[in-house]
Amino acid sequence: MEVTGWGAREVRIPPGLAGRVVVEATGGLINPHFWLVADIASKQGTREEKLFILGGWPWEKGRPQALIDPSSLGNIRIKAPEGSWVSRWKLTFRKPEEVELVTAESRGTGSRILRTPDRPGSVTVKFGKAGGRLYQGLGSRKNTEPLAGHYGPMTHTVEVAANSFLTVRDGSGDWGPMMPWTLHWTASD
Repeated sequence: MEVTGWGAREVRIPPGLAGRVVVEATGGLINPHFWLVADIASKQGTREEKLFILGGWPWEKGRPQALIDPSSLGNIRIKAPEGSWVSRWKLTFRKPEEVELVTAESRGTGSRILRTPDRPGSVTVKFGKAGGRLYQGLGSRKNTEPLAGHYGPMTHTVEVAANSFLTVRDGSGDWGPMMPWTLHWTASD
């Protein structure tokens, strides 16, 4: 399901998406990055919170993805980074089960969510200068556990479960654009 628009404005989440969903963002050619913000209710009142910075050039594998729960968020909006503006954008919403399968070599330049095959294996992750973090989740509604992470360049190999989800995030554990990363998946014997 896709939502497209121009400029900073409120975003309506497509009906029929329950629980946690994957959102992927594509920005325009002129100004490709923007914030996805939401109003979060708490005992102290409602506050605006920047969920993550999104956007990427349409032809790149770097279009960032993030996992959100729309039911816990109010008034979701597209907002420009400070001192900038927002051009054309597109948000694609998917159920976690619909994300791409990790391959023998998966690459990206943005946060990403990948499914593992139906057999256990190992993943070798390689992060560039800015580092990154790799998490694993065993279900679309469960919390994720950290597998590997570092603030600088690193290569690390970890075992991963069958039919799980891997999330690649930046060195702080946030969603958004990243330096290039690579995952190499190998089946266990």
